[in-house]
Amino acid sequence: MPVAAAAQAWQDAAAGGPAPLWGLCGGGGSAASDAPAQMAGFRGGRGAAAPGGAAAALVTGSRRRRPSAFSENQETVCPEGFRCISRVGRFGYGHSGKVRKGLEKGVPESELNDYEWGCPVHGVWKPDSFEAGKEDGLCREDRDCLCASRGWTDGYSTLEGGKEKITGKFEYQLGTPAGGTSKKDLTLTPHYPMRKMPDEPLFDIANPHSDFGKVSWLPREEWLKEFKQHAPRVQLAMDQLRDWIDATNKNNVKNKIPPETGKPILCISTLTPKDAFGKPIGEPAFSSSEVQDVAGRLRRFQSLMHDCKKLRDNVAKLSPGTMSDDVKFGEGGNYRGNRLNCYKKDGEQECLQLNCYTDDVDMALRHRVRDWKSQVDECVSEELYKLKMRKNDGTEKATATAQAPGQPALQPQPNHVAEAHGEAADGVAGEAHRASCGPVLALCALARPRGAARPRAGAARRPRPAASRARHDAAAFL
Repeated sequence: MPVAAAAQAWQDAAAGGPAPLWGLCGGGGSAASDAPAQMAGFRGGRGAAAPGGAAAALVTGSRRRRPSAFSENQETVCPEGFRCISRVGRFGYGHSGKVRKGLEKGVPESELNDYEWGCPVHGVWKPDSFEAGKEDGLCREDRDCLCASRGWTDGYSTLEGGKEKITGKFEYQLGTPAGGTSKKDLTLTPHYPMRKMPDEPLFDIANPHSDFGKVSWLPREEWLKEFKQHAPRVQLAMDQLRDWIDATNKNNVKNKIPPETGKPILCISTLTPKDAFGKPIGEPAFSSSEVQDVAGRLRRFQSLMHDCKKLRDNVAKLSPGTMSDDVKFGEGGNYRGNRLNCYKKDGEQECLQLNCYTDDVDMALRHRVRDWKSQVDECVSEELYKLKMRKNDGTEKATATAQAPGQPALQPQPNHVAEAHGEAADGVAGEAHRASCGPVLALCALARPRGAARPRAGAARRPRPAASRARHDAAAFL
């Protein structure tokens, strides 16, 4: 049967007509000999498809519409590429942690229609969803909370007294049943990233499973408070990883550089230089069991270097002055008994700026980390591939040994799919074979009405003998 005819039949079923596909696919009890007639006319099936059901959506291509974004007590999740922003004239500033009421009273009249990142959901601020309702602390009007694009056009940023505002044309999602987007000129107060490293227990560079924190986005005031706590932890972790890289290079890498290449060999891979006999030139600095630990330390050092630069740039931007107390951290230049290798003002011990090892004097360190990571990543990927292949070989061998010796390999039966669904292999058991569905085979799974029982698995039912059918008909007549 052509696919167009099947699609038309499903459209008719969505409008309230019969849905005989359920009968053809094992649930309607129609004989296989009647299948062509039923497929052509779509008559005689049992059950009707509900209007607007899954089949209609599949055929007509209609998508599931989003409900109104401002129904009472409804949570709306912003799609990929959008973040949630809320109006400060409704909620005030400081969208982090628990939602506090009454903050909007201190907002100047000129900023009532400005927005800030974050929206209320169940009493807390979230970055990508909002909750609508009539109660206090919820998005009451359609302008209170918006799903706005992460980028903008025709915009600019202003910074005054450490407070930043972004003004531009943003794309935002319409809160209507039809969905869609529109563009609007908005003024936003952004949030800033910070890696919150734990203090108990402190990050341990020797433990590959040690937690080194997650990145959170915070408003300006809270960000400056958290900076004094987490900046010394970031500095200490970077100092310890830098010391490990220098010690490893001095004690374990430099003394194993082969004179033939002049470059260190950290581990053995297919890219390792080899001699005429196919053997690696030189001795690797790390064994196969150490490679993954080395890769993890290098990866964390690069991640912390990136986070450190963000911290250093943002604290200089958000603090009201370059020499204010907001930028200082690490009392006495120490943290938990460890000396911090940070930048200090002459004659003072307190840290004035993070040392992210991104200056020109640290170029050799950054190149070493880059070269080492390139080598160990290649070795790790090859080891993982070999491990996967060994697992696959073990599975195949276990499957082969599970079969009795001398027994031929099991071959799939031609009608095993039909019989597993309670359908007759020869098409005479009162249920249509799956092949009779033709091009609408993919729609058979959708044809069963809600609440109808699935066909029982097992052997196909045998046709009732003629004598038994006669007795049944006579009993029904009487």
